[in-house]
Amino acid sequence: MKQKILLTLCLILLGAGPSLAQKPTVSNYFDYDRAWRADPLYDSAVQQSQSMPHAFSFYTLRLYYMQGSHYDPVGEEPQKELFSAAERALQAKDPTQLYDALDTARSVLWNHAANLAVVEMGETLSKRDKRLGKPEYYAWLRKGLMTEVMNSGDGSSPETAYDVITLEEERELLDRLNLKITRSETVQEENEWYNMYEITKPDGTPSIIFVNATYPLSKVKKMTGRGPAPEIGDFRQ
Repeated sequence: MKQKILLTLCLILLGAGPSLAQKPTVSNYFDYDRAWRADPLYDSAVQQSQSMPHAFSFYTLRLYYMQGSHYDPVGEEPQKELFSAAERALQAKDPTQLYDALDTARSVLWNHAANLAVVEMGETLSKRDKRLGKPEYYAWLRKGLMTEVMNSGDGSSPETAYDVITLEEERELLDRLNLKITRSETVQEENEWYNMYEITKPDGTPSIIFVNATYPLSKVKKMTGRGPAPEIGDFRQ
């Protein structure tokens, strides 16, 4: 009986999200209307990350961030809110102002722990104000997020494209690959969106790198009401 109960609980927990054994697709988990389901799972992942465990799934953290209500692939507004709160904390003249500022900053950092741009700002700001957290924690997050991106594919085809969930991940990916880009284009294949980069290899031969940007582009479309392909360049400036 005890084994049956444990099995049932496992099935319920697995049913709360997609299987992590398979690469997710838009059709099986890209559903913003179910954020209520992902938010507690995301909070649990962030809580687990606090101790910087060796065996931590950044895949899971990114997965539930994408599904949750805080997902922002651009990251501009969270960064503005974080910087403003950090400044208010430094200039606070009474305990109430300080508490409110730190609470806002910590909430932004928590809600966007899988957003590379916010994490990078958190690392910078925490170096001047330790009340925002430990710089080494944000450095650990940054490293883990980008390791997940770099291991997500090899970019040689749409099937093996690098997967990104924020625009900052894509910028950092391209910087790390250190490739000479001659042309870029956003293309659609069925329900997936790819940023395709024509590059020149160090030996002078041309090649193409594919980045699967379905999730950030689709979210941008939802946020702006505009189609992803023509306008995505606006967010790369």
